[in-house]
Formats: sequence, structure tokens, C-alpha cells
Amino acid sequence: MYARCWPWLAAAVLVHAGAALADPITLASARTRAERVGPPVELAQRQAEVAAAEVAVAAALANPTVTVQTSKETARLIGGMSLPLPLFGQRGKAVDAARADAQAVGREREIGRLTARWAATGAWVDLWAAQERAAVLALAQKDGQRLLEVARERFQAGAAPRLDVVRATADRSRADADAAAAQALIDAAAAHLAPLLGGNGELPRADGQPGAPDSLPALDEVTRRALAAHPVLHRGQDQVAAARAHVALEQRLRVPVPTAEVSVDYQDRTNEDRTDVIGGLSFELPLLSQRGGAIGRARAQL
Repeated sequence: MYARCWPWLAAAVLVHAGAALADPITLASARTRAERVGPPVELAQRQAEVAAAEVAVAAALANPTVTVQTSKETARLIGGMSLPLPLFGQRGKAVDAARADAQAVGREREIGRLTARWAATGAWVDLWAAQERAAVLALAQKDGQRLLEVARERFQAGAAPRLDVVRATADRSRADADAAAAQALIDAAAAHLAPLLGGNGELPRADGQPGAPDSLPALDEVTRRALAAHPVLHRGQDQVAAARAHVALEQRLRVPVPTAEVSVDYQDRTNEDRTDVIGGLSFELPLLSQRGGAIGRARAQL
């Protein structure tokens, strides 16, 4: 709901603040600028950066754990170190899942450009229509003033009744109100367009005509192109691939990760003050949980 309302909230703030006027902008320029610096594009870019950073997080190895101890009766100094060893593909599956997520999120940039261009197109056309309407009503306002002057002159000359003056005055007042309302709508439409262009608070003005292509492709051709290359479809396909990668990751995480352990007993009193080195492996024993819930969740997401 917020995504639909924020342009109008921004419009209200800009109009209330009395923002300055920016240079007129054509429809083509507005679309190009929105694709480059519009809020949806900026948001998608930041999301893509976060998703790319998650790949490095997934690829990170665990730090070793070091222990230092002493004993009163046995070794004077006991040192040990343990290091998890993801030898069975757990780290690779995590990286694959993070990369699949990053690819799916990366599609948001193209969708953001389309969204920004579409929104800027509609907002620019609304501004252009408001300007055209205001121009027509400004002419009607001038005509109303002239008719009022003519009615007053005819009344003063005795050639028309006072009712004509009253009627002309009412028509002019209505025309003034319509013209003022049309000007306010221009500012409101401009304030709607301004944030879509990444503006700094200046209210733009539409320049030129909307225009239209000479010919439009058939509906079947439009549908074929959309099904073949639309970013929303590609994003959905990438999201499915990412969900599969997460299922594979959860399944691989059922395999325990062995931990290599090495300890050194320095000057062990029970061993004639000799130094002893002990090595071994430890691993989780999957008796109480085999990640059934996590795997089921990943499959449900897929």
C-alpha cells in the first residue's frame, strides 16, 4: 500500500512547501531520467548490492577455536585448537544458493527501470494534460472578463439590463475559480512527477507533446515478446532456481561437518614431564534432528 501512496504523499509535501520550478522536460527525457535515477531503480540497485554481499558471507570459512589451560596435577600447559572442516560440499551448496539469490534479486534492477519508466510516463502525461487544461481555462477566464466588460458598457449605455451584468459577473467568477483550480492541479501533478525523476524539490513542467508510435504490434506479438523476454518472467524463473538451490543446501546440511581437533599437553607430570600431542575428529550425531523441518520449508518455498 505504501508503494502506491508515496508519490502522492511526496506531491502533497512539495506543493505545501512551495517548491521552485524546474526547467521544462520532455516525455522522452522524463522516461530516460526516471530509468537512471528513479527511486525504484535506486532501491533495486541497493538490494542487488546486499544480495551480492551475501555470496561472500556464504563463502566465509569458520574461524578456529583455540583453548589454553593449565593443570595442578597433570600437564603444566594444555593448548588446543579445533577447526570445522566442511568437506562434504556444505560450503559449496551455500555459495550456490547465495549466488542464485543474487541473480534473482539482480532482475529487480530491470524491473525497477520498467516500473520507473512506466510511472514517469503516466505522471508526465498527467502533468501535460493539467497544463493543457489550465491553458484552455485561462482563455475562458479572459473571455469571461471581456464579456463582463461588454455587459457593463451596455448596461451603462442603457442597452442591456442589469441582469446581464450579474450573470456575466457570475460567469467570470466561475472561470476564475476554474483557472485557479487548474493551476493548483498543475503543481500537484508536477509534485507527483518530481520524485520519480529523483528531483531535489523543484517542480518540473512538461515540454512538448506526448506523441504516439506510428503503428502498434498485434496483441499476439506483444504477448509472445512478453513471454519470451519480460524481466518479471525471468525473475520468477531465477527465483525458482534459487529455491531449488536452497532445497539442495538444506539436504546437504544433513551431513555432519567434522571438526579437526589438536591438543598439546606440555610437561605432563603423569608422563615423566614429557609433551604429548593428541589429535582427533568430532562431529555432530544426527539422532534427534535430521533437518526435516528446514528441508520441508525449503520445498514449500520452491
